[in-house]
Amino acid sequence: HCNVGSQQELTICDNALPYTWEDMTFAAAGTQTKTRMAHTGADSVVTYTLKVNPTYSRTEEVAICYNESYPFVGNTYTSAGTYPVALTSEKGCDSVVTLLLTVNPTYSRIEEATICDNQSFEFIGTSYSVAGSYPVLLQSKDNCDSTVTLQLTVNSRSYNTVNDTVVENELPISYNGHTFSTDVANETIVLTNHIGCDSVITYNLYVHR
Repeated sequence: HCNVGSQQELTICDNALPYTWEDMTFAAAGTQTKTRMAHTGADSVVTYTLKVNPTYSRTEEVAICYNESYPFVGNTYTSAGTYPVALTSEKGCDSVVTLLLTVNPTYSRIEEATICDNQSFEFIGTSYSVAGSYPVLLQSKDNCDSTVTLQLTVNSRSYNTVNDTVVENELPISYNGHTFSTDVANETIVLTNHIGCDSVITYNLYVHR
C-alpha cells in the first residue's frame, strides 16, 4: 500500500473544549493523525490540527455616589449590581466583561440648635448668631457629597423695670435674692426667663422716710 497524506485545520474558541473531531477528542489545541483506507485500497493518513482562540472573562469594579451614573459598554447604570455584557473578541470568540457596581450613599442631616441673642453657635468651623437655615456641603468617607444643615433658633433676652416703694421701717427688703437697706436707682438684676435666656430687670427702690 502507498500512503497518501492530507492535512485539515480547524479553529475553535476555548469554551468549546473538549472538542470531538472525526471521532478524536481534543482537550486542547494540538495535532492528531488518523489513517484511513481510501477506496483505491491505499492508506490515507490525515493530519488534524486544532487551533484554539481564547475567550475572555473580566470584571470591572466601580464605585459611584447615589446621585451619579456610570456608562459601561453602551449602557448607563445608576443602581448597584452585577452587570455581565457579552462581547465578541477580534478572533470571533465570545467574551464576557462584568461590571460590578457599588453605589455609595449621600447623606442629608439636620442639626437643630437654640441660643440666646447674646450668644453664638459654632458649627463646622463657622460661628452663627442669626436665626436661620445654614446648609454645609461635606464629603463622606466614600467621597460622596453630603449636606448637614444647621437650623438655628435665636431666643431673645427679656427686659423689665420694677419699681418698689417701702417705708423705712420695712427695710431691709429682699427681691429675687438681693437684699436692699436703702434707696436704689437703676440696679441691674439678671435672672433667667422661661426660654432660658437672660431676664434683665432694672430695679428701683424708693424709701419713704
